[in-house]
Amino acid sequence: NGSMPVAEHHQAPPAYTPQVRLPPGGDVASPTQAPKITILVACGNCRSEVTVGLTGVGLCQYECPTCNATNQFRLGDGGKDLTHMDEIEVVAPSNWETQNMQSGAGRGLVPESREVCKAMQQLLDQTWKNQWTRDRGTDGKVMKFEVVMVQRNENVKVWTQYYRTRELLAQKAAQQKWAAYTSKTETEVQDCPEAKAFLNRANLNKDVNEFYLFHGTKPTSARAICDNDFLIDMAGANAGTLYGPGIYLAEASSKSDEYSGEDTAGIFQGLFAMLVCRVTCGNINYTDQVAPDVQGLVDSIVKVGSHHAVLGDREKCRGTYKEFIVFDEKQAYPEYVILYRRVPIDSR
Repeated sequence: NGSMPVAEHHQAPPAYTPQVRLPPGGDVASPTQAPKITILVACGNCRSEVTVGLTGVGLCQYECPTCNATNQFRLGDGGKDLTHMDEIEVVAPSNWETQNMQSGAGRGLVPESREVCKAMQQLLDQTWKNQWTRDRGTDGKVMKFEVVMVQRNENVKVWTQYYRTRELLAQKAAQQKWAAYTSKTETEVQDCPEAKAFLNRANLNKDVNEFYLFHGTKPTSARAICDNDFLIDMAGANAGTLYGPGIYLAEASSKSDEYSGEDTAGIFQGLFAMLVCRVTCGNINYTDQVAPDVQGLVDSIVKVGSHHAVLGDREKCRGTYKEFIVFDEKQAYPEYVILYRRVPIDSR
């Protein structure tokens, strides 16, 4: 999950033999077993290089001795690339209660711990800014947010699609040089203990520009997305969407809140919802144009295939926000639901 083997084998004994929890089909040397080969890998979280001893091919997992992040990589057999989705063995996030990816639907929405709720509050606070845009409406006021509940989405089917899509893009990233980008959901919380620990555990794959990004919605709609994933009608016209008909996500909570709505009845009455999604952006088509070439941006992804996501930098050209857009629902996994209330700015 973020660590790719370097095409370099060493004959010397490994400098570090990690204690490994192997996914199905994986293999690794134990301290008492002489490795067949050693391979140099870079941690997907802190980029520290580690020499790992292996006894075979397949999907391998190790813990970085520098930052303790869990990494995964695949050592191919005879240079064979995985080109079919169903060939990729899927591994659940380490914090899931559902670890068996053959178990069916999974647990669904699971209430999160107090520590994760604190982390989410920090993500909302640190990425917030007092910036109005017309998407909020003429009567809309920018407000602060107070987390009420956080739920983790353990959906085996949707995670499997996301995981395999990310791994296929990781293979391409290993062969091509893609520009690296950052998101404020990571850069702005480095001084927040709970949020930083949350990100370290997630071990996002920087090689494929994987980020946590926000998507505003209603509580009832959030449940539907978690159950069935996002829906994209690529046959629709581009009218009404600045960057084309895709899934719009933001690095700033105050931007995604523009699209959040409250339930007017039921147990979540008066609350708003925001999804925290894992998003694999791959090779990003960046634009800071005020009036972008929408068709060209969309075609670079859905027709030409040279890019995998659009980054519209309205923060640079208009002083507002950046927006990330993907056009394949399998590139976004709705991992957390934040239920929150809006509160006046001076109340927090």
